[in-house]
Amino acid sequence: DDISIYSGNLTINNNVTSNNSGSDILFQSTSNIDINATVTTSGTSILTINASGNVNDGSTGSFTGKIVSNKLLLSGSGNFNLNSTTNNVTTLSAGTSGSRIGNLLFLDSSELIIGSVASNNGVFSSGTISISTLTGDLTTSQNINTLNTSSSALIINSGQLTAAGTSSGGNINFSGGATITLGTNGRASLYSGSVSGSAGLSAILGSGSNRFRYNSDESSTNYSLALSTGIHAIYRERPSLTIVADNKTVTYGTAPTLTTTVNGLQNGDTAAQTLSTAASVTVGGDKSSSNNYTAGTHSLTASSAVDQLGYFISGYNQGTLT
Repeated sequence: DDISIYSGNLTINNNVTSNNSGSDILFQSTSNIDINATVTTSGTSILTINASGNVNDGSTGSFTGKIVSNKLLLSGSGNFNLNSTTNNVTTLSAGTSGSRIGNLLFLDSSELIIGSVASNNGVFSSGTISISTLTGDLTTSQNINTLNTSSSALIINSGQLTAAGTSSGGNINFSGGATITLGTNGRASLYSGSVSGSAGLSAILGSGSNRFRYNSDESSTNYSLALSTGIHAIYRERPSLTIVADNKTVTYGTAPTLTTTVNGLQNGDTAAQTLSTAASVTVGGDKSSSNNYTAGTHSLTASSAVDQLGYFISGYNQGTLT
């Protein structure tokens, strides 16, 4: 049968388990809820937590809270602090456009879907949203919407246990036309693993939007171009760039215009966006007594470029001036 527990201040100090698929659990409080034990549903069962105050796991006593559920629905106007490293939820949904939750901090131990639970779709909050997985992908199939206007309005982090510079561990995937909406001048930081393993981020941010960063995570910032307002994708992967001195042909006595090509750029990034200092090009070989490059061939050598987005400049290829 379903399990429903109502209270003012509600504290769960002993395990609550729904053993039958389709038997739901409801915790509802007009104030605070403290989950200091393991709450488990199985199969198609839904765990619903509805509160007007603060919801915490493991916040009091000597217990550690834990949620194990295929489907978790959060509702009410309360703030949800569900940060247990042993949470194991398959699909999460919270709030609606007409009835938003407050702040949301949710951590899952493995793969997580932000999607639909019963008739509830996506996540709607009046406050900050932070949703992370320790390992595994974080898939968003429904909209995420917050009214918050701060620089931490939305944080999504897949593979939080994996350090910057490592592309494995979990990726962010957007599907089904899911969107992100922020309060005015709010910022969303989307932390993912690899460029090729992530899905839908270019559609969300816009290819070439200069809102992509690399070789970084929530604790290590290995780029120098600061984030602005709006949505940004930050990858743990560190892509490599090769800078090539472009071949040139000129008539004797004419000064060449020296340029370079940057290979390996991702997400529509341009060389101007990526390099805070463009590569310089030097010309080898002799000049005539009138200070012109002599007829024949000269080596072109690029060097000294400086990245600002987190790329690795792996090398420079020579070109030829004829």
